Amino acid sequence: MRCNRFFLWGIIFLFPRLLSGQTEAYITHFGDASVSIIDTSTQTVLATVAVGTSPFGVATATDIERAYVSNTGSGNVSVIDASTRTVVATITVGSSPFGIVFTPDETEAYVANFGSTTVSVIDTSSEIVIATVTVGTTPQQVAVSPDGSQVYVVNAGGADVSVIDTSTKLVTATIGVGTSPAGLAFSPDGTEVYVVNSDDDNISVINTASQTVVATIDTGAGSQPSKVAFHPNGLEAYVSIDSPSEVLVIDTSTRMVKICVIADTGPRCIAFQPDGSEAYVALLASTDVLVIDSVTKDSTRIPVGNTSFGAAIFGEGGNGGFGNLRVQVSQGKDTFLTQTELFNVITWQTPEVQPTSYEIYRDEALTDLIGVVAGTANEFIDHNRRKNEVDTYVVIALDNGMVIARDSTSFGLEASNGPFSYKKSKYAKWLE
Repeated sequence: MRCNRFFLWGIIFLFPRLLSGQTEAYITHFGDASVSIIDTSTQTVLATVAVGTSPFGVATATDIERAYVSNTGSGNVSVIDASTRTVVATITVGSSPFGIVFTPDETEAYVANFGSTTVSVIDTSSEIVIATVTVGTTPQQVAVSPDGSQVYVVNAGGADVSVIDTSTKLVTATIGVGTSPAGLAFSPDGTEVYVVNSDDDNISVINTASQTVVATIDTGAGSQPSKVAFHPNGLEAYVSIDSPSEVLVIDTSTRMVKICVIADTGPRCIAFQPDGSEAYVALLASTDVLVIDSVTKDSTRIPVGNTSFGAAIFGEGGNGGFGNLRVQVSQGKDTFLTQTELFNVITWQTPEVQPTSYEIYRDEALTDLIGVVAGTANEFIDHNRRKNEVDTYVVIALDNGMVIARDSTSFGLEASNGPFSYKKSKYAKWLE
């Protein structure tokens, strides 16, 4: 496998506090039983919170202002109050808890118990275990579907994935993947799950509708991939590998590696800012945390004083935009004799990196391509629109085929853009 390489210094996952707007990253340190809390605006450690023995996984819930930390060595979960930065509860789960995830509504948390072939389900309001689900051998990581209906569990010792129905707390399917699966992630639209297979040096791509493996992505001989995360816009997936110590950037449309970002010893968990502007990579054998700019692939190093493994992001999800395009829409109107045309004028700012072209879509799924313009353009006119329609536009900036920026917005009487503004045009095509 050959690809372009970028140098990287990097960590983990983030949390913008809803009350203050401050963004913070929580990083687990399995070596000294603690969690670092980083102010990402100043890139300094705000606090270090003592938790249980050998903390690995961490998940965050913005609305209830909680961080759950799975302590592999002590068989429990530490509950951190994000407002006070203190442990307010400890929940006993199964043997050697590892991966942990909240459901989208934050009412439940699922914990993979590596040493007891089970998943513990925690009710977040009472902070007690309400169900224990038997899965495969040595469950390591968990991921929840965007609609919250299913939890996928990678069973490292069984070379398969268990699918849990969150309403019944029952396993409804078992999907065979590669050898020693170590991490997984849902695509933002929920249609696919990427599973990294450490011993097979590849990624199994699961179609969630058919619950079958539909593709396999090679990560390179001897690479030993360990963790994966999708960019919020779904166009790229980042995968950490051990040999060499790199983060692979995969184009999800072609399912091919397009960039290798040189990291440091043992990159592990990867997470993105809610707006997709940065990726955070944990380093297993480093006392720093690494932050990657998702557009330029530049990075910075944040000293945290100990080795790290897991992380989680507090904060509301963005629209999958990044690169400061700041797309806006206004509506124009032109009348010629008895014919009147309404048209939408889509405008945007030039991103930090000058693109070679822009693609304009009329849907978030990127299936309705309505225009391609040169990288020097800052405007596109969408003709023949109707007054009572609400349109969603996505603008993607490309540099020789590589996505460097993206933003989206909606416009219409029911959208939040406000009243229409009108612009003259020479075009007139249909009767209003």
